[in-house]
Amino acid sequence: AKASVISNGLVKQWIFRHPLKYLSLGSKRLLVFMGWNRAGVWPLWFQFSDGSYDPARPVPQALKDFFQETAYSFYYSLFFCFLAGFVYWLRRQKNLSQPMRVSGWVLASCIFFWLCEHTIIFPDRKYRFPLEPLMMMWGAYFLNYLRTDFRWEKWRRPAA
Repeated sequence: AKASVISNGLVKQWIFRHPLKYLSLGSKRLLVFMGWNRAGVWPLWFQFSDGSYDPARPVPQALKDFFQETAYSFYYSLFFCFLAGFVYWLRRQKNLSQPMRVSGWVLASCIFFWLCEHTIIFPDRKYRFPLEPLMMMWGAYFLNYLRTDFRWEKWRRPAA
């Protein structure tokens, strides 16, 4: 218990003395944590590891590759819809109702504090899964914008 108290104090001191290093290291950890690169273990792979299925009926490599690529595609779609939905929500703050603003800030604070914790420790990707329902909400907000409010005419530049 005493070692934990001492180490926590040392971590806080280091963060306050080296804030730029902390932000740099924390950002790198978040990019790895959120699956920016394709390295690491994804839960789908456990289904295809040796001993997880009947050895008499092995899963073909092509099928494993297909499911792996599908999992990556779905996650990256979710990740970028989440980012776009959050940016869109931030830009529309003044046009939203009070309950919509408050609920958005509650979602944003849940994600923010979860990610802040993971800038200090180096987590496994499986700890990202509690964030994915929240990410789906922001992604759905963005997809709803695309379905109802998006107009190409707003984005096209007039011909000169």
